[in-house]
Amino acid sequence: MAQTSGVLAIEFAPPAPARPLVLPTHEASLLLEAIAADLARLAPDATRCDLVAAGALYDAAQLLRPGWPIEAELARLRGGLGASASGQVTVFGAAGDAMPSARLEPEPALAGGPMRFLPWLLLGEPEAVAAAAANMERRFEDEGLAGAAVNLFLRQSLGREVAHARYLTRNDLMALTALQLDHAGLGPVWTILETALLAPGEGIVVELPHGGSLAFADGRVAGRIAGLGAHRVAAASAAEAAEAAEAFARMLGFQRGAAALLAAHGLPSQWQLAASAWPGLVEHGGADVAAPWPEGARLTRLAHPALGVAGLAIEDPASGLVECRWPLAREALVAMLAAADSDATAGRARLDTKTLAEWASALPGP
Repeated sequence: MAQTSGVLAIEFAPPAPARPLVLPTHEASLLLEAIAADLARLAPDATRCDLVAAGALYDAAQLLRPGWPIEAELARLRGGLGASASGQVTVFGAAGDAMPSARLEPEPALAGGPMRFLPWLLLGEPEAVAAAAANMERRFEDEGLAGAAVNLFLRQSLGREVAHARYLTRNDLMALTALQLDHAGLGPVWTILETALLAPGEGIVVELPHGGSLAFADGRVAGRIAGLGAHRVAAASAAEAAEAAEAFARMLGFQRGAAALLAAHGLPSQWQLAASAWPGLVEHGGADVAAPWPEGARLTRLAHPALGVAGLAIEDPASGLVECRWPLAREALVAMLAAADSDATAGRARLDTKTLAEWASALPGP
């Protein structure tokens, strides 16, 4: 059978739900019947197809992942019920707050946004699916607001005020996400995501707005940025060192936002810092940078107004080597700083705090 897909996009009035939203199967069935009536109005050929949906609301990042795992799981579960393609309506809702498969569970870490999406598929003969898809692409933009029955159900069942609900095709959802990321300054990351979604066998490299690059190849994402040492090496004065620290902070902030976004879309990334040109300075980034440091090391938390504590400088009293660790994930940063606090309390290390600009200005000349 052929298939096409779409979502019911729901924008909640503030405050947005802070937890995942799932519907019991009997409630999800009522909602899907109302959705089916809307689709019959907007894309009449949908009535010749099977309509399959998940009784749960998701963040866009969980839907827009390589391989389209939510869509694939819906198709798999529907296939287990036997062939139909005769207008049957099937919903996979929750029982005891649990969805019928782990893949359909909305991820708690992605809850909290004002927009949630209920995904659905149309499955059927190629001609019927193609005709329905053509109507969806043509009519959803101007006529795709959900009908009164859908809106009433959402308000009564979820107990929350809905600002609006409308239908989007998969292409519409991608375009909306691309626009949001572009407004947030993350347009280059969308270029990587789009390639992974639509052309996973291809490779692409994009330049990042604050320096460095991001590449996708063989299903993996790799980023390259310059470390603080590479920024600082060209700075001769304290003012230039401060400017270099600011440039690095902008790059680090973008890197962390990009890495978090890619991970949310099912694309974990590996980032490499360019080798420092500064003598005696070694820099590390990634998820595994909270390894132990030498006994008696001097530890300096490196802070920035926009980033908070951005990393940790470690001076080995025996070798004189200085290490900077810039954890990629917030969890790794928190763990590293907790270890530093613990070692300082136990007298195994000295610990203080400096701004990035102060610390960069104090680096010795090359």
